[in-house]
Amino acid sequence: MQEINWARKSSQTKTGEQLKQLETSWVSLVSKNYEIEHACTKLEAEIYEKKAALAQKKFLRETTQADAPPTATTGPAPTEGMDES
Repeated sequence: MQEINWARKSSQTKTGEQLKQLETSWVSLVSKNYEIEHACTKLEAEIYEKKAALAQKKFLRETTQADAPPTATTGPAPTEGMDES
């Protein structure tokens, strides 16, 4: 009877150690998963901000070009105020 109890205790102790190792591994994986999710959320926000900035630049460029009077392209640019050497 004592042998059976000793074998059961030994088995439970070994299983307990394995369970602790698995729990530690699980906690580590959950922590890494959280870090990855946090990084993804941060990147998604950055992408959103960059897309918004790009859309704003595009809008400003289009509205500026639409409002600007046509420019004449006859001859070279004036050189007023430049030294002629």
